Amino acid sequence: MKNIIIFLLLFVEIINAQSLRNQHEIPIIPQGFNFTLLSGYGNSGLLSDAANIGAINPAALEIFSKISFGVSYQLETKLKESWIADIGSERINKSIPQSFGLILPFKNIKLGFAVNQIYNRALLFGLIPVTTIENPDGTGEFMEVENKNIIHNYSIIASYTSTELLPSSILSLGIRISLNNLNNYERIWHSEHDASIYSNSFSIGGSYTLNTSNNGFIKLGLMFESGYTFSEFYDYKNDYLVIHDTIAAPNSLPAILPTGSQLVLKMPPTLRFDYDINAFNRIRLLGSISNIFWGSISNNNLNEIELSGNIIFDYNMFIVPSIGFVFKDRNYAEDFFGLNENLNAFFLTVSWIMKISKIKIHLALADAHLLSGEWRKQTIFKGSINYSF
Repeated sequence: MKNIIIFLLLFVEIINAQSLRNQHEIPIIPQGFNFTLLSGYGNSGLLSDAANIGAINPAALEIFSKISFGVSYQLETKLKESWIADIGSERINKSIPQSFGLILPFKNIKLGFAVNQIYNRALLFGLIPVTTIENPDGTGEFMEVENKNIIHNYSIIASYTSTELLPSSILSLGIRISLNNLNNYERIWHSEHDASIYSNSFSIGGSYTLNTSNNGFIKLGLMFESGYTFSEFYDYKNDYLVIHDTIAAPNSLPAILPTGSQLVLKMPPTLRFDYDINAFNRIRLLGSISNIFWGSISNNNLNEIELSGNIIFDYNMFIVPSIGFVFKDRNYAEDFFGLNENLNAFFLTVSWIMKISKIKIHLALADAHLLSGEWRKQTIFKGSINYSF
């Protein structure tokens, strides 16, 4: 019954969008945003693997001194409930890599090329029973609703590093230019559309490293990532739904779905601060705080704060273990159906790096079952392989 109510609300919203704004806002949920920074080093924007350069602070390219490349995959458990009315969700196209990166160093200048999945999600509505006036409990037929979205970005990255600005310090500046691609598929019973939409964005960042005694250092980084908007007009391939009305006539009667609408999806800008402290014997502290400006998208969205921390234990050259956390504070101004309580997430992370000659294998596990809202309790696994020439 809940799914029927929500489907009707969504359908009415589509019709209202056609008549009032001529827009269809693509539904996305917090669980669909990938762990783009997760690696064997935790969730850092300053220290990561080659596979993640499409998401880190672009100034952090300075950590790569050799030609390097990497590829990563992400797996996760299905969420039986992700949204109101028992709507679930799952990751799709699992065979596609999560990310890929290539770094080409030229002395103080580093160039990078990257592909990264920003968002990946299918909403699971379940089968919705078809009802009529004489059969309020259902006709025996079921309506299928599908909604799938994947966002990739394709990036060119450049950084410049100076060691001459101040004694015992390093300053690095970087920029990333991205082409973002949204693949949106939606099917409502007999009608469907499949769209591929592009949008541009950029990221700028800087990092400052102060070397301390005993080969230690303190590194601080700041990054701004611009927002962007996907927008394109579309038509359904079949612009009607078939509704069986046994009272009016034995034949099916068409109900017109809106066509010529505008697909719209807005992504917010982000400001991120990172630190990397290596002042202890073989122990490294990493952390970050981000402000994701969802409030700039609509009045019902509040800005999202993300916090993360990680401890790396570099005791030997073969395996480097680490532990940490990631906290995501996703809230809405109107807390319908307990959204705010159910969507906040606290992930505990365990990760490690295996070094085999010129190869580094990053493995990371993030689990949110202990302290998260009911709609965020899942386990995420991410692994990558990286090679340096």
